[in-house]
Amino acid sequence: MRKFLFGTGILSLTGLVFLLAVGCGSDDDGGSLPTPCSIDVYGPTFRDIITTPATDETPETDRVDIDWEAAGGGNVMIELLKGGDLLGVLHEEVANTGYNWWYVDDLVTNSGEDYQVRVTHLTSSECGDTSSMFTIRDLRACGIDVTIVYPNMRTNPAEAGDVMTIDWVPTSTTERYDVELWQDSVGDFLVGTIAEDLTGDEVVGGWVIDSFHVGSSWYFIKVQDREIDSCFGRSETFEMNDEVVCEIILVTPASSGPYPEGSLLEITWTAENTTGLLDIELYYGEQDRIAVIATDVEAADGAYWWTVDDFNYPGESTSNYKFKITDHDDSYCFTFGSNLSIPR
Repeated sequence: MRKFLFGTGILSLTGLVFLLAVGCGSDDDGGSLPTPCSIDVYGPTFRDIITTPATDETPETDRVDIDWEAAGGGNVMIELLKGGDLLGVLHEEVANTGYNWWYVDDLVTNSGEDYQVRVTHLTSSECGDTSSMFTIRDLRACGIDVTIVYPNMRTNPAEAGDVMTIDWVPTSTTERYDVELWQDSVGDFLVGTIAEDLTGDEVVGGWVIDSFHVGSSWYFIKVQDREIDSCFGRSETFEMNDEVVCEIILVTPASSGPYPEGSLLEITWTAENTTGLLDIELYYGEQDRIAVIATDVEAADGAYWWTVDDFNYPGESTSNYKFKITDHDDSYCFTFGSNLSIPR
């Protein structure tokens, strides 16, 4: 921090030394010494990570607050630096109040951890200060380059049970990712999540290849920035062989009913290639789970008796209930039954 220094005059008269302190507050001099200038920038700080454009489409989140300790009044100029070099002027002349802001704009053309804000008094060039370095991520340049490696790559299909290495090189991301398996088809199709909420440029080095019960087909790996929908990378397309596919078929109830509350209803199923235990849930449609009916039911039992209950769900229709049966240890192995009616 640099401060503006004021001088002090010494005058000798007949062996007496008088200290001239202009404006010391005497009753008859009518003057006062201006408040010494002091500027100490304390925000943004090295902890701040600023993104542009705003990730939630709200401009206010793209606003950067500039805070400094101010004394001396007057006006200041605020500049943006990168790597110690001047990028441009953010504000040519604003009041020296200790606070201002700017929207991250075209002065920022790439990401970096070496941005700074400089505040300088306009009439006292020696009075000013520069913030600590902070980070700006220019998400307009966001990109992810994904590569995969697996046994017999480019000569034979990937085999379920083998191990695949997934790596990526990010550019201007938020450094938080989901890694997903997609089926390469018309419109593409999200098959399952391999890993979620990873940080940095982590490598998924031990993914056991699995089709999540979709079966043999063509796939690709997608690495998705968790905050920026438009920022993702996809691997090359690869063929996968997966012959061991779980299958659960709900056999009864085979009709829509109606099934009055309090009555006994037998739920039956067939199951192949499950881990052995099943969970049974009641849904309204296929989005709203109403209740867990049973957990850890033996898949081999093939049947479960349930006392009908709509759990006072306030759905408009009484005929939009469904059963969902899921492998207890494999959430990608499940089935929905057809609609059934529970009258009120």
